[in-house]
Amino acid sequence: MPEASSLYREESNADLTEEDRVVAQSRADAWLSRLQPLFRDDGPLDLADVRASLSLLRELRNVGPDVQQGVSFDAARRVGLSEGLVRLDQLERRLRERLTELDPSDPDAIAGSPEQTARIQEAKSRREGEERLRRLASTPLELVLCKPDLVQTKAIGSFALFWNLFTFFHASILLTAFFKAFGPVALLGLAFYSIFFGVGYMVAKQAIGAMKSESLRLDGDLLELTSTLGPFENKQSVVLADDARFQLVKPLVSGKNIPKREFAVQSASGKTIRFGGRVFEQEKEGLVKRLNEHRQAHRIQSARDY
Repeated sequence: MPEASSLYREESNADLTEEDRVVAQSRADAWLSRLQPLFRDDGPLDLADVRASLSLLRELRNVGPDVQQGVSFDAARRVGLSEGLVRLDQLERRLRERLTELDPSDPDAIAGSPEQTARIQEAKSRREGEERLRRLASTPLELVLCKPDLVQTKAIGSFALFWNLFTFFHASILLTAFFKAFGPVALLGLAFYSIFFGVGYMVAKQAIGAMKSESLRLDGDLLELTSTLGPFENKQSVVLADDARFQLVKPLVSGKNIPKREFAVQSASGKTIRFGGRVFEQEKEGLVKRLNEHRQAHRIQSARDY
């Protein structure tokens, strides 16, 4: 005696028109087509791909039985759908295992022992570190060290202008009077006034320096320093020594308005390159760290490529 389910399928199949059969077969083919990419092995999936695959898998599982019932008259498609539904469980397990490696905190991740979770987290940190290393080594580091400081320029520039004008008029009046009284001997007074003009020159130089913007570009062993003053640009390119490290050092000269520290690095020719004295003091430590991280990443990546 035939089973009730077989009798039901036979009765259902008898009621299907040719158009209904074509539609049911098309749904089955579409279901199988959407299933196939989930079983491809194109290498480890990233987090977004895993989540998208899990979402598609659950959608296929939800509609699979209904699609299978619709092609009960087609043995080949019915068997293919049955095998696909069975394989979904295995695939879901593999996807969740991969998800656990990438993000153990995800709700779909597989809960494991503390040791397993620690290993997964360690592997994740290692992968993130390697990715960050590759990104640092492959992308030049570009930094704006300082921008024009109009406030400092006005303050120092005004003082420099007053100082130099006062010195000029003072020297002009006295030297003119002395020249009339003592003749050419009075010109020796220029040596005395040169001290004051020297101070005025240094102050004016600081005012002009405050108007400059400074930037750098570090690409492996190549350091490019750019100083811009209005429409004028001065660019310096330096090849760094293999073991060069950026550090903060005291300036060669000291004074009230002289920075406490500036950046220094060794070139391939053995020359010490100094720059960035105008960078805010509280930012210098962080910039040195970023520069040295980029150098280290480049050396490690170059060693691996070699």
